[in-house]
Amino acid sequence: MRKFLLFACSILLVGCSGKGTDQQDLDNLPFVFPDAQERPVDVTTDSGDKTDVRDDGFIDNDPAEVDVDVPPDDPGGDTDLPPEELPPTDLPPEVEDEVTSDDGTDEVGELCGGQVCGSGHFCMEDVCEPCIYSEACGPECVVCTDPTGLCYNGRCVNCRVSSDCGPGKWCENQQCVDCGPTDPEHCGAECSTCSGETPVCVDGACVCTSTSCGDLLCFNGSCVDCNNSQACGPTCEPCPATHPLCHQGECVQCLVDPDCGQGKWCFNNECRECGLDPQHCGMYCEVCTVWEPECTENGCNCVADSCGSGRICTNGRCSGCDTPVACGPECKPCAYETPYCLDGNECVQCISKSDCPQGYLCDSNHTCVDYCSTLDVCASDNSPDSKSCATAKIVGRTQALQGVVLEGDTTNHSNKDDLPSFSGPSCWDAKFDAFFRVYLLEGEKLKATLTPLKSQFAMSLKLYKGTQCKANWKEDFILCEYKSNTSRVETFTHVALVEGWYTIVADGQRSFEEDEDWGPFRLIIELDCQDSACCCGG
Repeated sequence: MRKFLLFACSILLVGCSGKGTDQQDLDNLPFVFPDAQERPVDVTTDSGDKTDVRDDGFIDNDPAEVDVDVPPDDPGGDTDLPPEELPPTDLPPEVEDEVTSDDGTDEVGELCGGQVCGSGHFCMEDVCEPCIYSEACGPECVVCTDPTGLCYNGRCVNCRVSSDCGPGKWCENQQCVDCGPTDPEHCGAECSTCSGETPVCVDGACVCTSTSCGDLLCFNGSCVDCNNSQACGPTCEPCPATHPLCHQGECVQCLVDPDCGQGKWCFNNECRECGLDPQHCGMYCEVCTVWEPECTENGCNCVADSCGSGRICTNGRCSGCDTPVACGPECKPCAYETPYCLDGNECVQCISKSDCPQGYLCDSNHTCVDYCSTLDVCASDNSPDSKSCATAKIVGRTQALQGVVLEGDTTNHSNKDDLPSFSGPSCWDAKFDAFFRVYLLEGEKLKATLTPLKSQFAMSLKLYKGTQCKANWKEDFILCEYKSNTSRVETFTHVALVEGWYTIVADGQRSFEEDEDWGPFRLIIELDCQDSACCCGG
């Protein structure tokens, strides 16, 4: 109808041109229409002065001339491809209703995205797709239905792989067939593959037979080598109760000691009674050690000479000779002069200070010595100017024992010992300072009291271990006493954890010039020694 209307309109246009009585060459009309019958696609008409190619509008759709990519038929059998690598068999749900096998030639202009799809393809969303789906399959793009509801290699089939078939079946030549009771590749309800120790299928189960195991033995349905208690040795016979274990093809009594039971041990795969053997002693087959080296009827023990050097037998057990009663390699008692046994090696006078009389220390040779007499720390030395840590005044132990009162003045001193303001310890210390030093033994108690002797004079009182003060404050700083008010007394008490020199610093507290935190002061130092003479003689 549409062709007829277009043709009629062209006749009217020719009539309206005013040349209706003239003969017109139809080839010169502005529109070209297809004939009722098929004509060749390419037609040339000579107009007298040029060659013009005319299109008759016919679209050639000869299937024989369309290149169709249709895979060859599968020769049969289950494919080797896993299911996830197979081509899709179903269309996406959203396009199932749009499937058409239209090749685009029934009417002019109704093509698939501007092209002809051809045989074995269909148009989906303006794209020519191959007919490889259950809804469009093969050269004719047919719909696959049960029992051949899957599309595979251009044809509708019952299955592609065994997983398409469901339990108890497998895919053979694209047909689901039952797994058999004797098929070792598809055995029984589970379609198992029989191999290894169970190589054959019997009554739907993978097992072995007397002829399927080769050099092995079929035992309890599995192929095994003849190296177990049920089948041992060249004859694969069970082991007897007297030799119940199979070892390297031979029936034996034991492999390890526990195989023999209590009171026995395994030697060369034979069970033996435990006796007076130090390695298998008594009813429990104990292993005797260096502390109980002898095997007796009562088990592992020792006798007088069985313990060896540096040990002694006591109550049936060896012990080290590391006591005053038995010391050293010969286990002899220590004498009165050297009453202590050092590490089981020798008798010595002392091991620690507590082993020595009062006023003596135990030196590195483990001998008690009058240690205090060797130290030059008992007398005071007032000659240093106390203006720096290196020139601190020495407070003798004898004087400190009685409680020494020192008068000083920082007016002409300098600022030598300010600790870091932000990264340092909590301590308000500024302006001028004075330094004092005293020697302490471990455990001794030191007390210091600082009093400013000028009004509006604020002071801080610091204590360091050693003789470096601020220079090594991270290791040596002990404490700092300070108060915000002026003319206040500062004091501390400290118990020495280690022996050595300790430095006391009397320092100003505020850094502003108008505060004038310098001037006269009084420092009292008191030492609580471990003996009445403070380790400085009588």
